[in-house]
Order: sequence, then C-alpha cells, then structure tokens
Amino acid sequence: MATAIVGLSFGLTGCVQEDPAKPFDIDWSRTATVTGKIFITNGSIYQVPYNMDSKDFIVSVPYRSFNSGASGRYRLPNDRIVYNRNNGEFTITVPVGNGPTRVYVDFSDFPDAIGEYEEVIWKASNCGKSARVLPGQTIDLGDINIPEYGVYY
Repeated sequence: MATAIVGLSFGLTGCVQEDPAKPFDIDWSRTATVTGKIFITNGSIYQVPYNMDSKDFIVSVPYRSFNSGASGRYRLPNDRIVYNRNNGEFTITVPVGNGPTRVYVDFSDFPDAIGEYEEVIWKASNCGKSARVLPGQTIDLGDINIPEYGVYY
C-alpha cells in the first residue's frame, strides 16, 4: 500500500500544468506593417493632432491567430507604433500568425488645442479601423478623420 502511495505521488508531481497567469507568447518572427494618416476635423478644417502620441493608439491582434484554441486579443506595446506629430503619419509593426491575421487599430479620446484659450476633446475612440495582413505585407489604412467631441475653456 505504501509503495502505491509513493508511486502515485511521484506520478502526480511529474504532471506539468500550464500556469494561467503566464502570458501567451507572441511570435514576432513574421511581421507586417500597417500605415495611415490621422487628421482632426473641425468643420472643414483638417489639422494634424499634435497632442496625440503612440500611447493613444490601441493596436491588437487576436490570440487565435497564433493558437487556434486561444481567445481574446494581444495588445501591441507602444514601441511598435511610430507616430509623426508633424504630418499625422503612423507606422505600426504587427506580428502575423499562421495565415492572414486581422489587426485592429483603435484610439483613445484625447484633448488638443484649437485656439489660445480653447481645447477640444477629439472622439478618436469612434474612428478605429482593421485590416487583414500577411507576413511581409504593408497595408495602408488611408486617412483617418477624427471629429470634434466637445469644447472646453
């Protein structure tokens, strides 16, 4: 009986269980590039949003692109996003899974000055886009126009 219990305990300690707190590893060996240009629109005036930064980008890809049994999305780190405040252009390097991978490009709402005493909240969260990418591919999302949400002084 004691031998059976010792054998069973060795068998149980030999089992390896996946740690649910461990993050899913993303394979960055295959990448694609997503580009575009952002403007804020106040009536017929189009401007580049100077107060926007790469931290205002929310870029994600589905985990299932890398593991068919996975769910949820992987949010890209901000160092994979380059935003030029002078002309509104952005370039994002995204990982690509086993086949076409959908990339979601969303934004946070942000304030930006339009006058000496006025600032506007721009509703960027309504302007997200997505695209399917393949390894080595460059996809241009085109111009993204972010409308005014509200003025405060």
